[in-house]
Amino acid sequence: MKPRRSLAQHWLRSDKALSSIIKTADLQDTDKVLEIGPGQGILTQQLIDKVKSLV
Repeated sequence: MKPRRSLAQHWLRSDKALSSIIKTADLQDTDKVLEIGPGQGILTQQLIDKVKSLV
């Protein structure tokens, strides 16, 4: 799967950026999260164990 630049798609690949997003979000195990445009699921994998619900 490749991002389509014509649709301005960009996929998260950097572990450093991923860690920063997770830390900044300050997620709790009671949070419900809506992830839009999950791409290849790299962020999804990190979120799934940290929140109550992930859509």
